[in-house]
Formats: sequence, structure tokens, C-alpha cells
Amino acid sequence: SEKCTPRCYTPYQRFTKVSEILDSIESLTKTIEIKKYDLSPNFYLRLYNDKGVLEEFTKRDENFGNVVFPANLENVNSCKGLLKNIQEDSNINVIIDPATIRLAYDTYAETKGICELPYAPQDYQVITPEYLKDFSDQKKYVQQVLDKQSELGANILLSPFHYTHNSSQGYGPERNPTEEWFDLDCKLAKESIDYRNSKYPEKQIYLGICLRADSLHNEKTKKYLLNTFSSFETDGFLIYADCIDNKTSEVTLFHYIDFLIKLQKCTQKPVIAGRVNAGLGFGLLSFGISGFTSGTARFESFYEDLYKESSPSYNMYSRYYFPELLTTIAINRKAQTKFDQITSTIGTCNCHYCTGKSNPEIVKDKNAHLHFLEHISNKINSLKTHSREDIINNYLEQIDIAIENYSNLKGVFKSSEYSFLSNWKDVFSKLKKIYYV
Repeated sequence: SEKCTPRCYTPYQRFTKVSEILDSIESLTKTIEIKKYDLSPNFYLRLYNDKGVLEEFTKRDENFGNVVFPANLENVNSCKGLLKNIQEDSNINVIIDPATIRLAYDTYAETKGICELPYAPQDYQVITPEYLKDFSDQKKYVQQVLDKQSELGANILLSPFHYTHNSSQGYGPERNPTEEWFDLDCKLAKESIDYRNSKYPEKQIYLGICLRADSLHNEKTKKYLLNTFSSFETDGFLIYADCIDNKTSEVTLFHYIDFLIKLQKCTQKPVIAGRVNAGLGFGLLSFGISGFTSGTARFESFYEDLYKESSPSYNMYSRYYFPELLTTIAINRKAQTKFDQITSTIGTCNCHYCTGKSNPEIVKDKNAHLHFLEHISNKINSLKTHSREDIINNYLEQIDIAIENYSNLKGVFKSSEYSFLSNWKDVFSKLKKIYYV
């Protein structure tokens, strides 16, 4: 400003007191509109063939709000009605997963919906940093990815993103594929922001990030990533990490959660953890992370082999969420012996969808999915009405209760099958001392 310019060049007009600097900063911030984001707890349902489930659930919960719809499902017959429903429901906030991660692996060619995407490579090529080395190709790619998301009804746009630690690309002389992928995604993110600003200024845009969780062990790497990601003028972040599940070590889990917390704290923008199970997801929300994504008791983790291998065949198991155990359990649809054993010890569910039904009815896929959404919705609403301290203490107590419930089911589970809960307790207790004590 004119007022500040002389102070830079004329000694007698320079600030002489700290109070003068603070007053000047306060005056300046009053003239700048600072955008504030909703950081309240949210769940994002990753959809797949959930038309009937979503229709029935939203009849009782009209405010059910957030979904992630993979772009490659657009022309899948069982998902067409689902897509139309979410597009027409003004209460549903839609994120379209552009499925760009999958284009870096040759198995994408086995999926018709992926091949039909306008930005999918032609002639059996795969996306690589070399494939998108030219700025004109990057620009075209970004435009096609964002245009497709908008066409499918996205309220929040995602920058194209890929798995930074892609292991399908060969290592040649003087090559560092991780750095190449990272640099490419940063360029695509910048171009995405510019394109959003020019064509879709009314829509928010989130930075898509996909990396290996154990890369966050190194504090120097973590700080570099935090500095880089926080510099982008996005409205939020969707982060996938390989592999965050019940087998994740305490060290990896700690640094992963610490990274999410720091990114949201330093940017004051929503951070969404991609594909984590509900029990862990509630822990993230309890510690202030804005959201997490999961399917209806499925799609609970991300790992690279999802895209390096062909799709798994149909199995005979349904997954049922036990809030008393803080996790989902695989139940044989034709023989619910394990379900019977568990419920005889910890009790049956009294949610709207399970009350009055027989065990074989309860574990059917549709009912299990509705039951899952009911518990998710109730928990989210509860988190929004309690203090941070109460939420954290309650979550740690839930872990203790889950461990006790598991220990009372010795005939069903080995101790090694629920040791992850002790890991969670240690990690979240450590994080509590760092951030909230």
C-alpha cells in the first residue's frame, strides 16, 4: 500500500515497535475476506450398486449428505439409476472419483467403464509422467477430467491424481518414478485450480493425493509434503494412503494421522481420509479430521494391488458392522454361525433395520448396508454435539470396551485378530497428549 511503501525506504518512517506492526496487520486483515470452511465431522459414502440401499435410507434420513461416485460406473447398468438419483437429490453432496489412479495400470483395459472415459489412453497405453510430459497434454487431460466430473453432477471437483509410489513403472538410469509422479500431480493440481477458476468458479475443488503411508515416517518428507500441499489454493484435500487397515503398524498409523491433523490445522481446510474403515474413521473424526470415505461396510482400505490385479471374484461373505467391536466382520451368508456366536455374547442390534428380524435376514447384504449407514449417521450426529475433549475420551473408552468384548469371544477370535485395537489405543493416546493436553 502507499502507506507501507515509504516505510521500506525511509528509515524514520519504519515501524519502531512490535505493537505498530500488530496494529498494521490487524488493519490489513480487516480489509481481506478470509474464507472459512466447514470442518465439522462428515462421512462420504463410496457408492457401488447401492441404488436400493440409498433410496430406502434417505426416506428416513433426508439430510444424508455426502457420496463419492466413481466415474467409471456411469454406464454400468446397475448404477445408472443410482447416478440419476444422486444427481436429482439436492440434499446430496457429490464427489466424482475420476478413476485416474487406475489409468496408470494395464488392468484398466479390462474394465469397459474405464476405457470409455474421455481421458483414458488409447491404443493400450497407460498414463505415465512421460505420457503427460507436454503442457498441452496436461492441460487437455485436466480439462477432460474436470469436465467429466461436472457433467456427472459433482459439487466438489477433484484434481486428477495418481499413486505417487507407483511400482508398475520400470526404474531406468537416473530415474526416480516417485518424484516424477509427484511433480506431475503437482502440475496437474495447479492447472486444475486455474481451470476451475475460469470455467467452474462456483464449484469447490479439492486436491487429490495418493501416496504410500510409510513415506510419512521421515519428518523431512512430511514437512515437505505439508509445505507443498498447503501452498495450493484448493478448498480441501482427499487423501488415499497405502495401506491403512487393521494390519498397519503403530509407527505408520501415527505418522499418517499426524500428517492429516497437521495438514488440516495449518490450512484450516477440510481433509478427507480416503477409504478407511469406520472404527478408525471415527477416531480420525474424534481428533478433528473433517471426514473419511468408505463403502457400506466395504471399500475400507486403499492398496496398490487393487489396480495391479484383476477384479476379485464374487464371494459368499457379507460384511456386518459391529459398533461394539469397532469394526466389520465377514459373515457367511449361508451359515451365520459366527454372527450367532457374537450376538449371543454382546447382544443383538436394536437399530431400525435389525430390530425384529431373524439373524439370516439381518446379515443379508442390503440390510447389513442399511444397518451400517444407520450407525454411521447416528455417530456423526453425536460427534457434532459434543466437545472435543468428550469426543476423544469417549473414543478411547470405546476402544477399551471393544477389546473387552473381543476377549469375551475367545472361541470366535484369536487375540491376534484384534491386536489392532491396542495399536489404535496407543497411537490415539499419544496424539491426545501432543494435540489436546
